[in-house]
Amino acid sequence: MKIQDITNEIISETGGDSTDTDLYTKMFGFLKAALRRLPRFVLTRTLLSTASVSLSALANSASLPAGFVKERFVYRKDTGGQKIEIKHSNYEEFNKVNNDLTGSIYFYDIVGKTIYFDHKAEAADTIYVECFKNDTSALAGTDDFFGNDDEVETVKDLTKYIYYKDYEEDMEKAAASKQDAASGIATMKSDYLRQQQGYVEEA
Repeated sequence: MKIQDITNEIISETGGDSTDTDLYTKMFGFLKAALRRLPRFVLTRTLLSTASVSLSALANSASLPAGFVKERFVYRKDTGGQKIEIKHSNYEEFNKVNNDLTGSIYFYDIVGKTIYFDHKAEAADTIYVECFKNDTSALAGTDDFFGNDDEVETVKDLTKYIYYKDYEEDMEKAAASKQDAASGIATMKSDYLRQQQGYVEEA
């Protein structure tokens, strides 16, 4: 389903005129806000992707991909293409192993939009970050929505909540849309947890 079709459905369902270009622009903005907020409440496989991060020689940090929300698995590959896991370490533990020496990378920590490693890279390398991403900066109306029909409805409800609260200032309708969105988010959480059961990282 196209983003513009979802936007027009929201406009129609809230009693608006889908031919009103100003309203469409505003609703499209509310839809983008809803998509940005979604990962605050739930992680879903539809937002999961693997990004490659370029680590320069003698560097021990790199920028995370645009739209990064949360990592699930970080690794590099050996010469045979096998995945070598880089383990996460909390701030206190990471500071114990972090140093300015070059060497093999075993641990990482994330601060803001940067990923840090416990050693400087001996040579330029590619780090793979399996993560949840949600980048709306280049979202266009002609783009396909990433999720299934249930997730479309949840995003619509979340968009309506923002629209009613921030634009119409109708707190009663905002509360109803918020409740509908919460129900959809609960289902998404349940689906994700079910999908995660027995999850094993592939080599």
